[in-house]
Amino acid sequence: MLKILIVAATERESAFLISKKIKNSTPQLITVTTNPLIQVDLLITGPGMVATTFAMTKTLENNDYQLTINIGICGSLDKKLQPVRLVNIATDQFGDFGAEDDKEFLPAFNIGLLPNQKGIQKSGELKSTNKFKISSLKAIPQRKGITVQKVHGSAKSAREAFDRYGPVMETMEGAAFFM
Repeated sequence: MLKILIVAATERESAFLISKKIKNSTPQLITVTTNPLIQVDLLITGPGMVATTFAMTKTLENNDYQLTINIGICGSLDKKLQPVRLVNIATDQFGDFGAEDDKEFLPAFNIGLLPNQKGIQKSGELKSTNKFKISSLKAIPQRKGITVQKVHGSAKSAREAFDRYGPVMETMEGAAFFM
């Protein structure tokens, strides 16, 4: 049986998958569908990297999935990308994890706070490890992402993030999911 785990931070981001009212607490693991060929579970983690890491660790230590998919709402630092678009985040990195010296932000990977391990590129980016050949993914534009503790809410902070990372998408959970 193929087992798929869909991960979302909130019920609101995954409501289209849920046919019944669910309890209002996180984390929650809900079986969306099951038959002899496939089982799809939904994990609602709660927002942020810590909640995502905690919920995924607890879930994955007791379950074996062949495919995991992260869904949710993200912001864009790409002015060319219009709102309400579907994107496939192919790489992600921790956008505000690091240190500051007197002049600049120093990303965690660059100063050795993240281990040099499989799946982390030399730039500190985490790369998707999807090995399934899913033809519909080709129709979805691929983007790079950053994961932040706070979304950029001002033109100044968005410009600083754009100058550092370019036209990326930003979430509060993506890099934790990738890791």
